[in-house]
Amino acid sequence: MADKKKYIRGIPDPILQSMIWIWSRPRTPEQGRMYQREMLNELEKLPEMRHLIWDELKLGKKRDAVEKKIGRKLDEWDESSGSNNHDPLDEVFDWRRLPDIGLGWEASNVVLNLWAYDQKLSADRDRQHPGNDINIPATMRKALWWWKVHCATGEFKEDQIDLLEIGRVQFVWSAAEVFWLADWYESRLGIPQDTSGNWAYLAYKPWRNAERRDEYERALDENRIGPSLNVAYRTDGSGNIVALELMPKFGDVYRKGVPDNFEEMDPRDAAEWAMEQIVMDQREMPDEWLGTLEAYNQLEELEELED
Repeated sequence: MADKKKYIRGIPDPILQSMIWIWSRPRTPEQGRMYQREMLNELEKLPEMRHLIWDELKLGKKRDAVEKKIGRKLDEWDESSGSNNHDPLDEVFDWRRLPDIGLGWEASNVVLNLWAYDQKLSADRDRQHPGNDINIPATMRKALWWWKVHCATGEFKEDQIDLLEIGRVQFVWSAAEVFWLADWYESRLGIPQDTSGNWAYLAYKPWRNAERRDEYERALDENRIGPSLNVAYRTDGSGNIVALELMPKFGDVYRKGVPDNFEEMDPRDAAEWAMEQIVMDQREMPDEWLGTLEAYNQLEELEELED
């Protein structure tokens, strides 16, 4: 008997995350709401998604059935957020409209500096992966959070960033990305996000000096505050961004070392331990953690043998 392709009910997480990435792109009033056919067309532009949808049949066999399944999810998001997939806050950034989002002209210098930095990051990514689906333009919602985070950081002089080794603009941009995405998740998808760990970080200001850093880490250790979140972008082999999501920040999650007996652990136990942790980017991992990746591979090999 020929091996039949299997597909599942609902939308698998990798496809769902890509849908969220596409849904987050700014739209003009003229474009109106995004419907299932357009969403499917956008998904098909990503090789990884095209493979999942049509080679592995993750959403079904027939195009009309796939479109209906996608459409139900888009309707669900609309219903949850009470919107029609268009919010003026999610339109492309326009400095002339600062008063429309409640910002005075005194915010201009800060917001424009951050917009220019955002443009530079986009240009850098485009040069690294020309012709690929990399960027979305900054929005009015982002500008609002740029200003809010700027106001929350207080003094941030050159002699106070040694512990972070980054400048103020980069710091504010990175911190604001989390609040922007969390705000967008709640207002556009109806999915609340807990950013209390992020504003606790702004409150403790551990970047200023070692004393503040130690106080912040004690608060984490004593569970008086939670870990902060970070925006994670997932890319495919061509460099296209296929998903973005909020995940616990690396530095606030890995607060204990690898178990002493890690090298002696059964591969399954080692992999299970590793999967309980959150790995955002191998490049950010301490050297002693790289062995956990081998545990993943060993587990997959064992499962293939059992099958």
